[in-house]
Amino acid sequence: MLHRTLKLPKSRSFFLFGARQVGKSTLLKQLFAKKNSLYLNLLDSEIYLRLLAKPHLLLEEINALDKSISSVIIDEIQRVPELLNIVHKLIEERKELSFIMSGSSARKLKRQGANMLAGRALTYNLFPLTHLELAQEFKLSKVLDLGSLPAVYLDKEDVFARETLKSYARTYIEEEIKAEAQIRQLGAFVRFLDLAASENGSIINYSNIASDIYVDYKTVQEYYQVLEDTLIGFSLYGYAKSSRKQLSKHPKFYFFDTGERRALAKK
Repeated sequence: MLHRTLKLPKSRSFFLFGARQVGKSTLLKQLFAKKNSLYLNLLDSEIYLRLLAKPHLLLEEINALDKSISSVIIDEIQRVPELLNIVHKLIEERKELSFIMSGSSARKLKRQGANMLAGRALTYNLFPLTHLELAQEFKLSKVLDLGSLPAVYLDKEDVFARETLKSYARTYIEEEIKAEAQIRQLGAFVRFLDLAASENGSIINYSNIASDIYVDYKTVQEYYQVLEDTLIGFSLYGYAKSSRKQLSKHPKFYFFDTGERRALAKK
């Protein structure tokens, strides 16, 4: 069993965000004992449809809990943002409980004006496996080739690992992020992903990319923001003594995982 270096509190409410398959659910199940926790996975159709139709059922369910329960875990919270209003109420009323909300993106929550529990819940991000977490299992050549998503890196068969990467790129990045961002020009966004992956680590030239995929400059900026908001990548600005000068420079963009970057760039 791999030990994740991210330190999460056991007696405080918090959000845990991260791209799909980075190990959020596994980490939470390791940290919080099943006998002392209520676990609600909103990817479960039955649970999702029940709480989507009647979010107040969460309040009733938690008020009926056994006293041995100390933690309530809600996985994929962005699927039913209305639950956060109930959580807010419960945090105020049930001091003995901690609420853990995990999800693949805060973008949908913020876009819908969801209650982000300011001052009542901490926020953490989880990323693919690091060299410290992999310890003796770490191989630089393998990370550069396949990345370090747990399900990919720990697969003993490279052939299946590559198929997982391709599937992840198609079904998660190309489809889910398009839906998440409510992007209308789907063809342009797919072309953007190919270019962004190929230009990984280079200074972003918004104008050139806009010209190549036949959209305007601001649309390209929005596409990059989508990738950052969904934790698929991040921008890195060059060093400057003045914060104003630093922000005036074009950043470099890096995808969150080398394997996914290669899969998107079809390498």
